[in-house]
Parts: sequence; C-alpha cells; structure tokens
Amino acid sequence: MIQIESDRKKNLDATTEAYEKQREQDWYFSTRAGTCIRAETPSSPADLVSFDRLNALEDNVLILKRDDAGKASVVRVGEPEANGLEMVYMFFRGANECEAYLKVQKQQMNDLK
Repeated sequence: MIQIESDRKKNLDATTEAYEKQREQDWYFSTRAGTCIRAETPSSPADLVSFDRLNALEDNVLILKRDDAGKASVVRVGEPEANGLEMVYMFFRGANECEAYLKVQKQQMNDLK
C-alpha cells in the first residue's frame, strides 16, 4: 500500500512538472471569448509562417516582446488576405504571458467605458 501511494505521488509530481513546463514554454493563442488556448495547428509563429510561405504568402511578423533571455514571447503574425486585409494571429509563449495580455486588454476596454 505504501509503495502504491509512493508511485502515485511520483507520477503526479512528474505529470505536474510536465504540465507546468508546457504552460511556460508552449505557444498560446487568445480566443475571441477571452481565454487562452495552447496553439496546436499551427503550433508556433514559425509553423504558420513556414506554411504560408509554401503557399506563396508573405506574412507580416512583429516580435512585440522578448523574455530576459532574448527569446520572443509575444509575436504578432499578419497573414495577407485576398481583399488586401490581414488575418492577425497573436502568439504568446506560455499561458501566463497570454493571460497577462488578456488582463491588460480587459482593463483597456473598461477604461473606455
């Protein structure tokens, strides 16, 4: 019984660590509903740009924020549309970065009231 509980704790700790690493390192999108979801298709700004280049589209890419190590943490990708407009994708490295952005957006909307 003690061994089973010990194994469960080890598995839970490993799973929790993997989840926390994913929340910190994976790319996230903000949804129109104001939530953050992990980016899957495309899984990163680079994936989106690479796919678009294969389809002869030239994206407008802006790195809006970098972390302390110089890695991009907030990236805006503007994908050209046929009507001359852009479809804009905002990528955030880590759920915390995405949630912080949404919090600022919400405050700015409240300031407009």
